[in-house]
Amino acid sequence: GIEVAYQEAVSLKRQEELIREEEEAGLLESEMKGKRNNTTEKEKRAKKKQ
Repeated sequence: GIEVAYQEAVSLKRQEELIREEEEAGLLESEMKGKRNNTTEKEKRAKKKQ
């Protein structure tokens, strides 16, 4: 029982991570299609902040 519950929790976390990755990839793609110059500037600013 414990093993099954653990496996279900792990699979749910993996699904959530995949969904987030897909959403982030989709947002990046839409930004690149719309304005490539703006995305590169945003990336440079983000790197400077880190």
